[in-house]
Amino acid sequence: MTPRQPIFVDSVHLIGMFVEGDQWHNAARAANEAFADRPKYTSEGVFQEFFAHVSRHGSHARHRAANTVRRMRNEPSINVVSHAKALLDAAVDLYDGEFRYTGLSLQDCVAIQIMRDVGILEILTADQEFAIAGVTPLLRRYI
Repeated sequence: MTPRQPIFVDSVHLIGMFVEGDQWHNAARAANEAFADRPKYTSEGVFQEFFAHVSRHGSHARHRAANTVRRMRNEPSINVVSHAKALLDAAVDLYDGEFRYTGLSLQDCVAIQIMRDVGILEILTADQEFAIAGVTPLLRRYI
């Protein structure tokens, strides 16, 4: 990939960056540094998964998570894709079609649809099932 090729940010990466005790913390930090110069895409659903996970860590973590998402939403190099009807319809079709017999979640299918729409081939996640969609998961390289 070229240095400026966009990359998708998954909730596994955000959680790993945010939660020091997370199993992917060190890998997420190393990958974040390695891909700092790349434009990034993520989705509202990734933020929802991130918030759901962090909500178990108390009020201070919730406040920090909200500030993290606010910063990301205002960062020019990060494109946050809204879950419009057309995107969700396409993701449901993937979920019930091409990926019916996999472990990919609806949110994973939303991410895959976004990546296909934009032409993204790499994702900051540890979830190897994204490879089924022809996308390279990157976090395990930084263990």
